[in-house]
Amino acid sequence: MASSAGVRPPSVPNVQGVKGQGIQPIDATAFTNRVTAPGFAEMFQKFVKGVDQKKKASAQETQDLILGRSDNIHEAVVKSEESKVAFNLMIEVRNKLVDSYKELMRLQV
Repeated sequence: MASSAGVRPPSVPNVQGVKGQGIQPIDATAFTNRVTAPGFAEMFQKFVKGVDQKKKASAQETQDLILGRSDNIHEAVVKSEESKVAFNLMIEVRNKLVDSYKELMRLQV
């Protein structure tokens, strides 16, 4: 069994000597130039516009199919289902928001 009495730790550079090697102190003003994330209202508005675009694309694809401008039934059905799922998701998000609002109104301050 080897004894650890003769083992020396690896050398650690002198921390004092690091100061002049290009390391700059933290600038407190750097934290004030943050990028702000979009607010909830803006995010929800984009979500609703996306659902509306899916609905319009579905309607256009269905109209093209009915008028004979397209023969791709599969694409029309897929766009219709995408539109339906997006709309149902939007309704569920709205319901959760309304429930959350009601819960907040029940809280006693």
